Amino acid sequence: SQYERRSHYYIYVKLDFFFFSSRRRHTRYISVTGVQTCALPIWMIKKEFLRHLSFKIEFNEKETKSFVDNLPFKLNYAQKKSAWEIIQDIKKNRPMNRLLEGDVGSGKTIVASLPILNVLFNKMQVAYMAPTEILARQQFEALFNIFKKYNFNLALLTRSQVFLKNTKTEKNQELKKAELLKLIKKGEVDLIIGTHSLIQDKVEFKKLALVIIDEQHRFGVAQRKKLKNKNENNTQMPH
Repeated sequence: SQYERRSHYYIYVKLDFFFFSSRRRHTRYISVTGVQTCALPIWMIKKEFLRHLSFKIEFNEKETKSFVDNLPFKLNYAQKKSAWEIIQDIKKNRPMNRLLEGDVGSGKTIVASLPILNVLFNKMQVAYMAPTEILARQQFEALFNIFKKYNFNLALLTRSQVFLKNTKTEKNQELKKAELLKLIKKGEVDLIIGTHSLIQDKVEFKKLALVIIDEQHRFGVAQRKKLKNKNENNTQMPH
């Protein structure tokens, strides 16, 4: 059928998401409950991504188990499965490209926190890009609370908000943008959360190993690609 021929090239999901150019509505979509991941790359994406090397993130089983055991709630099957699939992917030296899909309140942030935790324990950096300042601030607060027991430096970078906060000391440092950018480039900021500000030319990372894009259908392909080419040496692409 016409749909089957087109589906060889495109993947449509519940978000009416069209990966290569503009969004298109389509009556056929993946119906899910809870939260799950969808491996995005079809042959065109896969061919492009296999040209690049990425960072192999060692799975820290002890810390991950401790983190999960100390959550104030139990992860459900879908959350565990999604997190495990992502963790298995970032252990490889080829870039991961996944869509984490779920309804509001289904636990996407807590699922994302597990691979983030493993990247940070590997002494590498994570960038989290949200489409609005409000969403960026909300995710900053959520992830800060999730990682409170650890000693991580989290930064918020938007057009109107620039500051750094340590999860252990809870010390909040308001910085000039240029000061924060220097710290990011030196690798002294672990998790950077922001808006389109993250893809400005002056933003460079020491070792960016994981990029998370919230509501990625609201960003263009070129914008997403630009964020993935922000490493200092530019020889390895983040997951």
